[in-house]
Amino acid sequence: MSFAAIATAFQVVSSLAQASMKQDAYAAESQRIAQNNANAQAEYTRQQQASADAAAQERSDRMREAEKELGLARVAAAEGAGTISMAAYKDLAYTAGLDLSRINSNLKGRVDSIQASKTAAAQSASDQIASNARASEAAGMGGILGAVGAGANYLAKGEARTAAENAAKNKTSVTGGLDFLSIG
Repeated sequence: MSFAAIATAFQVVSSLAQASMKQDAYAAESQRIAQNNANAQAEYTRQQQASADAAAQERSDRMREAEKELGLARVAAAEGAGTISMAAYKDLAYTAGLDLSRINSNLKGRVDSIQASKTAAAQSASDQIASNARASEAAGMGGILGAVGAGANYLAKGEARTAAENAAKNKTSVTGGLDFLSIG
């Protein structure tokens, strides 16, 4: 086996090995991205649950406060400190209802914001993984093309060498029979 053949074989193997290593690196990076996304999704879900729990606590506290206000108003009316009108009851109930509505609205805003972050993180991870898949495919194709190129280069050099050798033989055979014509 000639040195050129060995060198070409090395180029082919090297090209394919480099492509394989790149593909492995892209696969590992995609796994890391997927794991990071899973961790982010879990954290966002935890934040949503914490927001829901905090809102439930706020609602409970506000309901307790409203019941206390109504109870104080009833006691004051019963003790003769004055009569509590239906309008006053409605005002207390309206204020408590308004507070509960604000708590629910704030919770919805927080949950929607966290959900948007979850969606953005998932889309970003999906885009990065797809990009890595395309890059891995390109690396594989590059390795194949590099190997084919090395083989084609070897064959072209071999054909050129054979043509040069044949040309040299043809020159000798054409002039070999005419040596008697030379002056010398």
